[in-house]
Order: sequence, then C-alpha cells, then structure tokens
Amino acid sequence: MGLNDGAGRYPHELEEREARRRKKLERQEKRVERLNEPLLAWLCKTFRVVTVGATLIMSGLEVRNSMAVQAENLVERVLFTALGAWVTFGLIWLIGAVGQMIALKKAGETDGKAFRSYRNNVIVIVVVAVLLLIGNMVV
Repeated sequence: MGLNDGAGRYPHELEEREARRRKKLERQEKRVERLNEPLLAWLCKTFRVVTVGATLIMSGLEVRNSMAVQAENLVERVLFTALGAWVTFGLIWLIGAVGQMIALKKAGETDGKAFRSYRNNVIVIVVVAVLLLIGNMVV
C-alpha cells in the first residue's frame, strides 16, 4: 500500500496537515495585526481601494448609461461622475491619511517609511482631484 508512519497517516498527509496549520497560524497573526491597527490607518488603506474602485465603476456605469441614451455630452458626464466619486470617497481617504500623519508626527516618526507613505497618499488624492476638476472645467 505505501509507507505508513504507524498512526494511520502517510508522510504526504502529515506535510499537508503541517502546511494547513502554518497557514492557519499566519491568518491568525494577520487578524491580530489588523485588530491592533489604528482606525485612521485602516481608513486610509480601505478607502484607497474604495475610492479608486468606486471611481472606475461609477464612471464605467456612466459611460454605459450615456451611450444607451446616446448623450452628446458623454465626456462631461463621465468626468463629473468621476470627480463626484473621487471627492466623496477620497475625502474619507484624505482624512485617514492626514490623521495618521498627525499621529505619526506626534509620536516623532516623521522620517519613517510609514510617514512618507501617508504623505504620498495625500499627494495622490489631491493631484487626481485637481486633474479631474481641471478636466471638468476644460470640457
């Protein structure tokens, strides 16, 4: 039949069981890290994804709807929808990033990688909002 370790398990089954156990421990460690994460850091991480996703989805839906009704001002409608989504969700992202930057500054960690990351988040939020606003004004 095959090699048996005496406990009714084959060697490959023990390896698989050990791999599953390691993955379970890794998931538990990540869960603990998330629970200990500050709210502002969580807001920043979460709404970074939500902002970009909502902007793309809502703009795509506006393209589809505008094409369905054969609107002549397709570009204006899409840019306005993108700006609205970006401002709505980006504002929460901005609050999370700025708040976390302030918290890090109070802790004296203004030279670290995390501070630069949050600063870059703020720059991205503002630059994209300004570009969408200019796009709305030009078109």
